[in-house]
Amino acid sequence: MQQFPSVVLDATRDSQGPSSANPSGAATPSLDLTALTAQLNTLGFRPAHINSALTALSSASARLNSSSSASSDPLVLSLTILSPLEAAIEWLLLHLPEDDLPQRYRTSASSAEFVVGASKQGGLVKGWLVDKLVKQAGFPRKAVETVLKIDGLSEGAALEILSRKLCGWRGQDEGWGCEEVVPWAEDDLAAERDLAREEEEMAIEAVMGERYSTTNEGGKEISIKIEDDNSGDTVNLRIVLDQSSPYPSSQYPTRPPPFYLESTSVPAYMRLHMQASLLRQFRDTDRGDLRSILESGQGGAVLSMVEYLEQALPVVLANPPDIGAVTDHLIPRLEEISTKGETVRRVVKRPTDRVRKRAIREEDHERARQTQKRMKEDPKWAAMLADRERLPAWKERNNIVDALETNRVLVVVGEVSVRFATVPIQY
Repeated sequence: MQQFPSVVLDATRDSQGPSSANPSGAATPSLDLTALTAQLNTLGFRPAHINSALTALSSASARLNSSSSASSDPLVLSLTILSPLEAAIEWLLLHLPEDDLPQRYRTSASSAEFVVGASKQGGLVKGWLVDKLVKQAGFPRKAVETVLKIDGLSEGAALEILSRKLCGWRGQDEGWGCEEVVPWAEDDLAAERDLAREEEEMAIEAVMGERYSTTNEGGKEISIKIEDDNSGDTVNLRIVLDQSSPYPSSQYPTRPPPFYLESTSVPAYMRLHMQASLLRQFRDTDRGDLRSILESGQGGAVLSMVEYLEQALPVVLANPPDIGAVTDHLIPRLEEISTKGETVRRVVKRPTDRVRKRAIREEDHERARQTQKRMKEDPKWAAMLADRERLPAWKERNNIVDALETNRVLVVVGEVSVRFATVPIQY
């Protein structure tokens, strides 16, 4: 976050040009929404977010021009010291998740990185899988770590559990066909399942062409590229076909193939929203076509998934979902949080429960006087005092003390190197 103010100024110069007539701190001009929209588009913000920012900015501008009492509103205050473009950028930086910001506003690119090579031993495997499901699939780390506490859970099974939780599953049947995501156990049917997978893969490759690719890291994955023609944003549908998944199998008609959505431009909360929406399609009684594909046990679900995502992607980009609603079911409820098997109860401290401080006595004052006396007798005292007297703040020390005593002050603590750090106490 420390780099945002300078980035705001850099972006303002880039979008307005060197001859901008509205620098920071100047009198706030009337809002030119058309120009602001063009400038924010140039900086790479999404149209839906731009509309939200300009709606908030217009409302703040109206309050600024109609009432002096509205000065406590942060956005109104921003308009008094910043240009409209700078205020809009500040609003967007505060209200958007970092991975939904244009690349220039992100603090780092580490969120796009993930471990692609790891020893298949013990904790390294689990750490590799956590990183993949968090950084590549977009699930919250705490939710992933909670699911992976189950011993021996494969990537496909973990994805199935996380996807169900994303849709609100709490471990009951709820139309999922089973209470638990059990691994594939019918070894005698594995050959039939694998043959159906191979046939489906050949059909996908024939239809998708260059959009289709496969990998074999920890199990076979199918990747299909899906692109929005208007924005150029792309997501990759990644189908995980490990041995724990029964897909395709007529004995498991409620279990589509484990999948996730990967992208470097579409933020995680949008991808998770589309993932949940797609998974709900398989449980929708009005989507008999999808249910019949799973019930047949012959495959074919992947192409239907691609078709749905091609229609859903531009809609989600134009109308971003609420982040809280997307991750609501991945956040543990208070009653589920326990320590040593006991439910944690939230303790609310009453206003009357105040910490009783020990009264300062005369001997405390005397001890402070003696401490100050010893400091002044130290040979380093004079050198330290001489250094301080050369500081610009020395001449203003009385004004600073008066300001601290008569005003509410926010103190930002920094760390500096000094030769003698003890502050003298005046009596």
